[in-house]
Amino acid sequence: MAKAVAITDQCPMEIGLNILGGKWKLKILWQISKGAVRFNELQRRLEKITTKTLTQQLRELEEQKIIQRTVYSTPQSTALA
Repeated sequence: MAKAVAITDQCPMEIGLNILGGKWKLKILWQISKGAVRFNELQRRLEKITTKTLTQQLRELEEQKIIQRTVYSTPQSTALA
């Protein structure tokens, strides 16, 4: 059985690689570094990423306090009678 390693016992580079590892996180951060971008625009820029994967990756980055999400209100559409 593997032992749990305290964060203070890990190499800082290893921690960074664990946080930013994977196919999409650096690509996401690159796009975000250019300025604030809405979810759908980010998905278009990344082309081949699925909605599920983008959502998961953004949630992980937010949990790790690497990014901060801002929710903007949108005008409600009115129904025609």
